[in-house]
Amino acid sequence: MLVITAALSACSYSYDVVAIAGSGDILISVDPKSNHQPKCLRRIVVIADEAREPVWAQSVAHQDNCANEFPVPFGSKLKGRHTGGSEVLPTHALQTGVVYFVSVTTGVTGYGSGKFMIGPDGQIENLGT
Repeated sequence: MLVITAALSACSYSYDVVAIAGSGDILISVDPKSNHQPKCLRRIVVIADEAREPVWAQSVAHQDNCANEFPVPFGSKLKGRHTGGSEVLPTHALQTGVVYFVSVTTGVTGYGSGKFMIGPDGQIENLGT
């Protein structure tokens, strides 16, 4: 049983995600210091920590997993066939002083996460995972 568990865990990987400023947008990207550097994503969920509800959530079919490359602008509509369900597009701008948790999936077995906050001065502060 131990051999099977080790083999399955070797198939998946995780990476850190950060928020960065770029061209007037907040971009979600892979942390350059992360051990894994995937190029694309197929699912993203951003949750406001205090509300515990998604402020942005989308997922596309496995066949379209590389239609969306990092960095991806916050709130943009992902390219590809959407899987439906609980998709949420942002209805307002991100708020200062609120901690946001980001979760992304690459392919079938790549998982990224991170937390960030926008400070009172408008600067993005990444808070790790």
